[in-house]
Amino acid sequence: MIDNEELIRLTQKLVSIESSNIGTFEKEIGDFVYDWMSSETDTEVVKDEFEKDRFNVVSMLKSESDEPPLLIIAHMDTVPIGEGWEHDPFGEIVGDRFYGRGAYDMKCGLATAMLAYRDIANEVIRDG
Repeated sequence: MIDNEELIRLTQKLVSIESSNIGTFEKEIGDFVYDWMSSETDTEVVKDEFEKDRFNVVSMLKSESDEPPLLIIAHMDTVPIGEGWEHDPFGEIVGDRFYGRGAYDMKCGLATAMLAYRDIANEVIRDG
């Protein structure tokens, strides 16, 4: 089960990384996701580059199961920051709300996907 505090911390880190599409910033968040996945799982993690400094982060668990495969997918980029922010666009918690560029589309979803994949991968590897 995903720990809420860990989810909040990871979301905060992801939101703090400028990742506007198309921009010069996508590489930084891709590198972060790649490094995190590589350190948090014992799976092979690859950067599938489709343009210079633009890549998907991919990892796959092999299985002998007859069950249908599970695909976990999320995007890493955001739209440009723009004007009119009342809170820090790189992440701010006010009361019980989290504000930041991409916080809900889709960096919280990305953090959830990363944590879920880690937990599933580590359980599959542990249990063989």
